[in-house]
Amino acid sequence: MYCRRHAAYRSPLSLIIGVTYKTAWLMLCKIRAALGRVDSTRPLTGKVNGIVAFYGHHATRQYNLRVYPLFAAASVSPTEEVGELKMKLWESVCTEHTGTYRPRKLPLHSDCEHFTKQHIDKTASDISIIRQKYRVRCNNPLYLAFKQAWSWMNDTFHGIGIKYLQTYLDEYCFRYNLSLRHTSPWEQLLQLCMAVVSPALNRSCTPSNDPVLPYAPTAA
Repeated sequence: MYCRRHAAYRSPLSLIIGVTYKTAWLMLCKIRAALGRVDSTRPLTGKVNGIVAFYGHHATRQYNLRVYPLFAAASVSPTEEVGELKMKLWESVCTEHTGTYRPRKLPLHSDCEHFTKQHIDKTASDISIIRQKYRVRCNNPLYLAFKQAWSWMNDTFHGIGIKYLQTYLDEYCFRYNLSLRHTSPWEQLLQLCMAVVSPALNRSCTPSNDPVLPYAPTAA
């Protein structure tokens, strides 16, 4: 069910397997935690292109408190076709999304350094990240991939709050990257879920009161 084109909702999952809503929610949290772990072990290689993008209400108004900035990057072919894809919130967003957080137009140098260090292989032949949103064209393949992820999250889940946004971005990229490799989603997911999980990771799988962001597409 999870490997279908449309993600598993918590309510149908709880009905199908005969568990409570909360149990279904925790199961899906753990699956997404597994996806995030495997994503962290697969850095981008070769030629890597990246852009900044903004998810949330009125995404063109980048100072809105409910607009969350992220990097969208991928290994690209010589013909600029998008390969392995990653979408990661800026590191400063992950640490500042409490009451002191203020959205910014540009990522900090520490954001770029953290993304490069954590998600791009040291052997990458060429790295190009567009840091200014106004330089990102609407037909940019990475921007189109980001808009597809946006539509998928909002059409399927009716919006994602900041606390869980990264896990849903990781899930989308997992689905996207599997489609490129033409491998069985079920086999991959089974291997991930059978791996040993640190108990510390379970603490992140708790219900959230964070605001939900409905889909509100805007012109770039």
